[in-house]
Amino acid sequence: MLPQVLARTAVRCARNLETFRVVVTQGSARASSTIVAQESSYNPDAEMIAHEQSLPPQLQETDYEKQLEALKPSENVWKLAPFKHHKKMRDIINELEIYAYMGTYVPQSLSDDDWYRMLNTTETVGDRVSFLEYLAIKQRRQEKDRQRKSSRQEKFLTQLEQERAKFMRGEMGYGPDLYQLVHNPLRNRKKVHVAQGARMVAAMRCEERPKIALDLQYMFKEKQRVQAELGNQMQYVIS
Repeated sequence: MLPQVLARTAVRCARNLETFRVVVTQGSARASSTIVAQESSYNPDAEMIAHEQSLPPQLQETDYEKQLEALKPSENVWKLAPFKHHKKMRDIINELEIYAYMGTYVPQSLSDDDWYRMLNTTETVGDRVSFLEYLAIKQRRQEKDRQRKSSRQEKFLTQLEQERAKFMRGEMGYGPDLYQLVHNPLRNRKKVHVAQGARMVAAMRCEERPKIALDLQYMFKEKQRVQAELGNQMQYVIS
């Protein structure tokens, strides 16, 4: 808490210096300059609140105690790290107390692997600051990617519900288990069994023996792209 108090005091002192200005008064003989205090209704608390409101959402209302706790090493790191690294870990924790409050890019948390990398690959404070900034930027990018994927998923589900509602009303609703623009009978296991069963029943009724038998059980263990290619090929064979 001491670094936070010192930082706040330094900022307020720097801002208070801006409240003084030079006033030049002209006399009958010559001009004389005096420094007087500017009369203003300066409210540091109100200005601090306005400054915090202008920050990005991820920097507002940050609980620094919880953030610092998330950056500290876990019990496993203390147990598995060599004893010679314990002093370095305590020094890094002291650095994090200042960096978590005054740093521009602060990671949300540090995993055990992050701590091992920081202990084994960083020697100076500058190296650790660069590493922490790299982790913070990486975590923010991953968070944006998750939000983007979640947004696309929500949009898809919303559109699917609309298509399903159209399908239930008897309209042309397209989607999985609904109408499809290109129908592939070998798209999934259920449709493959239906196609195979229909061919078998037709052969039994006509008392015909199949000339060719294809074993496609391995097909569902392949990748989606391979399944699609095999399905298209089998569709050509059946037709």
